[in-house]
Order: sequence, then C-alpha cells, then structure tokens
Amino acid sequence: SVDSIKEIRSGKTTDRLREYANHFQSECLFSIIYTNGSDECASLDLVASNSDEANIWTTGLSCLIQQNQNQTSPTDVRTLEDRQQMRDRWLRDAFQLGTPTTTTTVENNLLDEDEALRLLVDYGIAEDKAKVRLQEIQRCKIDNNRRGCFTTEQLVQIFKELSTRPEIYHLLVRYSQNQDFLSLQDLILFLEVEQGMAKVTKEKCSEIINEFEPSIEAKQAGHLGIDGFTAYLLSPECDIFDPDHRTICQDMDQPLNNYFIATSHNT
Repeated sequence: SVDSIKEIRSGKTTDRLREYANHFQSECLFSIIYTNGSDECASLDLVASNSDEANIWTTGLSCLIQQNQNQTSPTDVRTLEDRQQMRDRWLRDAFQLGTPTTTTTVENNLLDEDEALRLLVDYGIAEDKAKVRLQEIQRCKIDNNRRGCFTTEQLVQIFKELSTRPEIYHLLVRYSQNQDFLSLQDLILFLEVEQGMAKVTKEKCSEIINEFEPSIEAKQAGHLGIDGFTAYLLSPECDIFDPDHRTICQDMDQPLNNYFIATSHNT
C-alpha cells in the first residue's frame, strides 16, 4: 500500500540495478523503497519503456506519498477526497445536462449509444476513439436488456480514460507541488518558466482559469484542474504559430524575383 512506501528513487540507486541493469538507460530506471511485514526496508526495482514514462511514474507515486503524508486529520482526508471527486462531479453534471435530446430519451438514467457518443464528442473526445471504447463496454455486458445503453458513470469513466494525457498530468503535478491542480501562483510559475512569458499577473491567470476550467467549484477556488489545463494547452492561445502572421506581415509589393522561396520535395 501507499502507507508502506518510504521513498521513490530514480536511476541506478540500488545494488540490484547497479549489478543487473547495465544494458538499460539510467533515465528509465526507478525504485520503490518500502517496508515489508517485518518493518525492514526493501526495494522494488522497475524499468520503464522510456524516460518520459519513468518520469510519469515517479512523479505520480511521489504525489500519492505526499498526499498520504499530508493527511494528518479527518479534515485533511475529507478535503483530499472532495478535491478528487470534484472532477467527477462536473463530469456527471455535464453529461446529465446533455440529456435528453429531441431524438433520444433517457430511461432509468440510461443513455443510448448515439447520445453517449454525441456527448463524448461534444466534450472533446475523438469520435473514433469514443466509438471503439463504447463498443468494448458493450461486448462486456451480460445483461441483454442494457445492451446499447450506458450510464452516466460509464461516460465519466470513458472521458477520464480518453482525455487524460499522462504527459500533461505529469507537467501539472510538477508545477503544482504534487497537487492535482494549479493554483494562481503555480500557474504564474508555469507560464513564466515553461512558456517563457514575462510579467504574468494574477489577473491574467484568473482569466485563463475562468475561460478554460470546466468545473464551477474549481473556478470559485481559483484552481486549474487537469481538464482545464489540458484545454488551455490545446487552445490557440498556446499555439507555437505566431498569431501576427495570420495576416500579411511583410512587404509583398516587390517583384517576384526579389524574394527567396524556400521549397522542398514535399511542397
């Protein structure tokens, strides 16, 4: 369990890895130091497929350990659980508000496949991926009376599976001091360090949260969760393309042979 984990170490930090993992890159290796039943320390040595995957694992595990250590009172536990459930609440509200439509009805809180697919696509899930996941759930159903129908909870789970990008979650946790949201101060740090923006104000960060954070609760608390953070990073505001170049920004009145034309065999 998380309670038994004492430390997460990156690289070849244990005798076993130093002796047997010479053919693996150090960046792909990490160890979980934990206490066994006799309160003695032991290590679980692991190899990730690449350094990014190793970073995601070590960051996520460190986050769990930190949160577990911070639970010093019942109030802390309730706060953590409430924060973890905040995402589920806005998703449930979103999917419930999306039904019924003029062409479909909801019986016993069940949605038909067309409506379920429409809702997932409306909230940014690629149609082909959503359709495949819905069909996978269908094949696993035993109750024939519920075939072709989905619950709100199933849609919430599908959305979380398909929309949560590990590399973005890793970035969020890294700048939020092992929390699952960015505060105003965390967002300022991210924008200045990672995005290279200068003189970022709290007002600017509040505008970002109000525009991209889907949870009303998170907005009121001044937090940017994983869904809002993902939406912001994928928005035109974070495009690498210079918006000033959407219109003509150079002198185009010269003769054609005055211009250097960059071409390749693909263009």
